[in-house]
Amino acid sequence: MNRTKLCLVAAGAGLVLMFATRPMFGAQHEKANPQELGKLLTDAKLTLANAIETAEKESKGTAVKAYADKEGGKVRVDVVCVAGDAVKWVEIDRAGKLIFVKDAAGKGEWKADPQELSKLLTDAKLTLAKAIETAEKESKGTAVKAYADKEGGKVRVDVVCVAGDAVKWVEIDRAGKVIFVKDAP
Repeated sequence: MNRTKLCLVAAGAGLVLMFATRPMFGAQHEKANPQELGKLLTDAKLTLANAIETAEKESKGTAVKAYADKEGGKVRVDVVCVAGDAVKWVEIDRAGKLIFVKDAAGKGEWKADPQELSKLLTDAKLTLAKAIETAEKESKGTAVKAYADKEGGKVRVDVVCVAGDAVKWVEIDRAGKVIFVKDAP
């Protein structure tokens, strides 16, 4: 076999491998601004809080992060849950149905340990879903991203909401109270 044919065969095998393994590594994300994601969530009649409920049930864990994303022009929600010692990545489709639950070890950037955040949320009797509902009420918007974080050893939840053309950042304290509502950076 000459060198050109060998290169073509190798390239073809590489493409087959890439497309065959794509579902294992997650789908390609599309760029979308928060306003577009808010509209897609509203059109799909899907909320971050509902997606979290499904993700926690399916992973048997506690959500510490959730965000809307776009794929193929459609919205979906990615949720990171902590189940015991395991960190799970859960994907929910636009109908609120489970796409998958995968091990999320080593995925994402964390300022604080996800297991520690889960424990702090549980100790505070605060859930990501409750914080989202509070933030949506306060901002009069639709949540497109929420994540637990800690400051001074205490948990807080940051929520990004879309209200019309405005993008608001709402911070919720461990008691479930609004710390502030600001225009998102």
